[in-house]
Amino acid sequence: MSGRQVQLEDWMIASFDVEYGPEIGAGGFGKVYRATLNRMEVAIKVLQNVAGIKPSVVLLQKEIEIWMNLRHPHVLQFLGANTLGRRRSEARREAPSRATTTTRGV
Repeated sequence: MSGRQVQLEDWMIASFDVEYGPEIGAGGFGKVYRATLNRMEVAIKVLQNVAGIKPSVVLLQKEIEIWMNLRHPHVLQFLGANTLGRRRSEARREAPSRATTTTRGV
């Protein structure tokens, strides 16, 4: 143990609460996976080291504060994040699949 104390926040998620599924996307800051978080289908973005630089916990926490209060129909709802350990990530409610949408009478 490192002896480090951690202040727990409401938005914190534990890595053992997440079951990772297939990768569904990737970008400059990480890869996105379909996953389940406490039996809810979610999208998990795993943050990657950009140019070998570890994502800053302080900057990540500031970003989390913004996302926690953001509500918009075109933005996936922020559910939580893991800022501890080597696999830093954030969870959002998964977008509904367009494959299930049908058009009738066209």
